[in-house]
Amino acid sequence: MGDIRKKIMFDAPLQRSFDIFLSDLGIWWPKEYTWSKEELVAIKVNPTVNGFLTEIGPYGFQCDWGRIIKFDPYTLTFLWQIGPNRVPEPNPDKASEVEISFSEGNECTTMILEHRNFSKHGEKGPAYREMMDAPEGWDYILACFVEYLLTKTA
Repeated sequence: MGDIRKKIMFDAPLQRSFDIFLSDLGIWWPKEYTWSKEELVAIKVNPTVNGFLTEIGPYGFQCDWGRIIKFDPYTLTFLWQIGPNRVPEPNPDKASEVEISFSEGNECTTMILEHRNFSKHGEKGPAYREMMDAPEGWDYILACFVEYLLTKTA
């Protein structure tokens, strides 16, 4: 089962793009990709190895849905601890992996996303990969980021 690889380029400074990606994740991340939907309070990122990506919702709801396994300048790699049925997966051995890297080019910033190890999601891994590679998957999520980013850097 292959990995998903997405590459996007945009006219925004490298450092600002990376900072906005992390600090405003709860603003630009599509609400339909959260458990709280329109009642989402925040998505917090603890930007350190073993730090969590946590959704905070109404009524004190909290759910860790990612664990950072690598954090370097302009690169973030985390375990995707959301199962194929959108159920949180607390066991890191059953989580796929997402790596997001930013680099600066001549006239733009490039962002590369790789989502790999779908086999760790078991028998539903192939369908999950197909769903995340569809237009309403990572393409949509990244489009939401770029749209938000460009309003913040215009």
